[in-house]
Amino acid sequence: MKGSVRRDGAGWVAVFDTGHDPATGQRRQKKRRGFPTRKAARDWLNDQLPAAQRGGYVDPSQMPLGDYLDGWLASKEMVLKASTLASYAAWLGRVKEELGAVPLAELDVVVLDRFFADLGRSGKKSRRGGGDAGPLSALSVRHCQKALGKALDDAVRKRLIPFNPARDMEKPRPERAPLRLWSPAQVGTFLRATADDRLAAMWVLYATTGMRRGEVLALRWSDLVLPSSGQGRLTVERAVVAAGYRVVTSTPKSAASVRSIDLDAATTTALRRHRARQAEEKLAALGMWTGDLVFCREDGSPIHPQSVTYWFQKAAAGAGLPVIPLHGVRHSYATAALEAGIPAKLVQERLGHSSIRVTLDTYTHPSDEMARRAAEDVAALFFGGSPQ
Repeated sequence: MKGSVRRDGAGWVAVFDTGHDPATGQRRQKKRRGFPTRKAARDWLNDQLPAAQRGGYVDPSQMPLGDYLDGWLASKEMVLKASTLASYAAWLGRVKEELGAVPLAELDVVVLDRFFADLGRSGKKSRRGGGDAGPLSALSVRHCQKALGKALDDAVRKRLIPFNPARDMEKPRPERAPLRLWSPAQVGTFLRATADDRLAAMWVLYATTGMRRGEVLALRWSDLVLPSSGQGRLTVERAVVAAGYRVVTSTPKSAASVRSIDLDAATTTALRRHRARQAEEKLAALGMWTGDLVFCREDGSPIHPQSVTYWFQKAAAGAGLPVIPLHGVRHSYATAALEAGIPAKLVQERLGHSSIRVTLDTYTHPSDEMARRAAEDVAALFFGGSPQ
């Protein structure tokens, strides 16, 4: 049994026999168009011929999208981080609800543009819950498109489809929302209000280092150096992430996130006090304590990241402060550090950014006081005054 390839308009087409129709006795053929090169068409043909020669050919392009996505997610379990896999599963779940029955071969950019426009405009009905799942933000639509695009890239690589229609989708431009952060005075108010909390040292560490939520929750005592007086030091080597309801320890966000951070004397003291308090909890646990985490539950088990965010926002409201995301404390630290004249390169390294541009473009927002002082200082150079 043989096949052939030929040029067809702007692309290449591959054709091969799939046997005889038992009802009519006529020969049946399978044809696939749209290959960009002769080699791509020939490679696809070579993949299909063995099954056709055995008489067991089933057109993979007719596989429903939902079945393909389920298989794709399963194939990535040993490749992706648990948190990334969980995110992809959530985004692709929205796709499967509406487009799961569409055959791969019938998936095109028109169908995808309509679907994602609906997601961004009014949302889709959830077949699982029966209610309105609600519209997605432009950023969420982009995340969903990215997950589908990666899955369909693999379909092209496996020659299940000749091209990826997701590459030509209309991509909404996310609007950059203003960062919600606290002034240094507000951070101080929060730390005083939470000074007696069981995890008071955790709030201090977030405020004075700008560490990410998962980095703080993954700290072990072996990562810290806490002298009896003066400044301490810690090393970031891992991060805690949420994979659904599970707490998973993973690698940090990037290579630059693996770093050492010097601690001020006050933060070091707070951590020493926390260690002493935790030693009492271990004794009270009567041998049931597990692990070596710095910040954990009363039995030593990990804290779910969402729980920390909930506790933080509840404490912020109780202190009479604007309720901001926990990540806003990181923004607050970066802005305060630069306002205090800390070199941007040092701030970048403490935050664990791979590029100083990320630090300057994303995490620093000049305050009104900085803008006023800049105007006066530059003018003083021209008029002979003294910079403030």
